[in-house]
Amino acid sequence: MATLVLTRGGFDDLVKTLGHVPPQLWVNSDVLSEEELKDLRAAGHDVTNFTRHITPTDRVAVEDAISTVREHHPLQRLWVEYAPEA
Repeated sequence: MATLVLTRGGFDDLVKTLGHVPPQLWVNSDVLSEEELKDLRAAGHDVTNFTRHITPTDRVAVEDAISTVREHHPLQRLWVEYAPEA
C-alpha cells in the first residue's frame, strides 16, 4: 500500500495507528525534516518527498499528487490523507 501524507499531524496519526512507518511513503514537502528523511531511507523505507508544497485543502493539487503517486504504484491501493475543509 502506498501512502500520501500531506501534514505532520497526518504522518504522526498514521504511524501511531499502524504502529510503524508504511513501506511506501509519499510526503508533502514540509512534513519531514531532511534528517528524518535520511533516517527513514537508511532504515530501508521507500520515502518520496514532494519538492513543491501541496496545500492540503487544494483538491486540484491533491488530485495531481494522487496521479503522481499512482504513476509510480499503479497496482497498489493508495491511502490518502485528506484535510478537512477550513
